[in-house]
Amino acid sequence: DTAQYIAIAAELKFLVPLLPRNARSLKHHASPPLEVVDFIKDAESLDDRDRLKLWHHVWRKIANLITEIPGQNAISSSDVKRLRSQEREFWATHWIVKKANSAEPDNSHPPNLLWVPVEINSPKLSWKDRNTLPAIQAVLEALRKRYHIVLNHTCEVHVHVGRLDGQPFSLPSLKRIAALLWLAEPALRLVKDPRSPNYEHVYTWSSPARQHSRLARELDNTNCAPVPCLRDLLEEDGLDPAVARYLSSSGEVQCSKHKQALRLIWACPSHLKLGRLMSGEGKAYRRLGFNFSAFGEEDERARTNPRTVECRFLEGTMADDVVLAWIRIFGAMVEVALDANGGGDASTERRFARTVLRLVDENEAATPMGEESFGELMQDLGVEERVYRPVQKMIRR
Repeated sequence: DTAQYIAIAAELKFLVPLLPRNARSLKHHASPPLEVVDFIKDAESLDDRDRLKLWHHVWRKIANLITEIPGQNAISSSDVKRLRSQEREFWATHWIVKKANSAEPDNSHPPNLLWVPVEINSPKLSWKDRNTLPAIQAVLEALRKRYHIVLNHTCEVHVHVGRLDGQPFSLPSLKRIAALLWLAEPALRLVKDPRSPNYEHVYTWSSPARQHSRLARELDNTNCAPVPCLRDLLEEDGLDPAVARYLSSSGEVQCSKHKQALRLIWACPSHLKLGRLMSGEGKAYRRLGFNFSAFGEEDERARTNPRTVECRFLEGTMADDVVLAWIRIFGAMVEVALDANGGGDASTERRFARTVLRLVDENEAATPMGEESFGELMQDLGVEERVYRPVQKMIRR
């Protein structure tokens, strides 16, 4: 596992409002102007057949728009079905445009609008390719220029990180990723607006691992996670000596919750066990805000999806600076966590160790994590302030 082999992909969910022909006069009340759908007379009489026709029409138009961007290919789910293909056949090469299952308008809009829920999935992109982020930015800009896009608490940005060759991360790397995300979760989830109707994930499935994972349940039921062998941590897992000593030290009157959590992570003998430990029980909690379900393989979707770790709780935005920063932040977290023993960078292992041990201290402190915690985490990860500042402003608001 090395940074050169990291792949990323983004999912963006949003709503596109349009006008039926009897509301044509409202066309220029938005910017860009709303498209008028001539084959639908009014929103009130819209039937299922016309609704599907409208959706497929817009998805195809968005796919065509993306295809007009140099170097980009796109296909709608409608055309995937027409070709009797499956989406996975296009994961490596095409943006896929389809229905966003969670996206729905709130009550603040006029009743005579037609709504199309849209999800666009990027192809698998190289983390280290300098053209990756500009390509995503070009798609965002083209969409905003062409369509009046509506975003709310039902619209999320998801980021997947895996390997370019489609193979899973090594088990030592996956343990590091799980440990880092567990410790960093409170700081990263500061992007969630406490006033959002979806703060408790009523509309989407992206709940906190700290509350709903099997690991959280294990911590409630045990205070004696197995103590790992120092030699194994150093030789088999290739851990930095400082982290290895922390995990293998014993003799405390009461072992801290976070040491227990990391020990349970390192005790997992397989990708499957770790994937399930980091996921929750039941359908609503199988895919948490940090989603390891592809390794847990508990349903058909997980068994057939790419072997990626997913971050899925940023909501209500398609702003270039925020989306691109979020991708860079999550990618940096995974890069820092890659296994140095498996060909990674020793300096990255030291950065991982410093980050983990600082986060352990911060998590064990009595004060809750705030905006400063987020900034310190970014510095730990080597993310420049100019990159993470838009996300920090979002937290501040």
